[in-house]
Amino acid sequence: MIMVHEGHTLAQKERIYWPDLRGERFILPRQDPGSDLAGMVTARLIEPGWKPDVETQEVSRENVANLVPIGRYVTLTTDTTLGRILPGIVLRDIHEMSGHICHIAYAGYWRSDNSSPALSRLLKLVGERYPP
Repeated sequence: MIMVHEGHTLAQKERIYWPDLRGERFILPRQDPGSDLAGMVTARLIEPGWKPDVETQEVSRENVANLVPIGRYVTLTTDTTLGRILPGIVLRDIHEMSGHICHIAYAGYWRSDNSSPALSRLLKLVGERYPP
């Protein structure tokens, strides 16, 4: 997902494709998943003689998200951000040229003896975002 300022031209688009992101200035955290996301941006946008403007900072994802409303940067984020969207921020899926939504696969392990209510909230969020 791309995170942009609500006044950004990309915020007005219903669908965003990777080529739409050429020329944008990205900021990402160095900690996970920032380094993987930086690599993804570079791999998707690099061309002979040109590479995308990707800056990484030694800050948290939350601090990076706080820089986006200023309007100088865009950033990539994962679905885990959906629960805490900041004012002035717009999130959009990034589409492949085939029309499919670009995604990052990840997995987790939940111990059967863990009774924390976090799992039910996570499953509810995932179910709402990706209905069967």
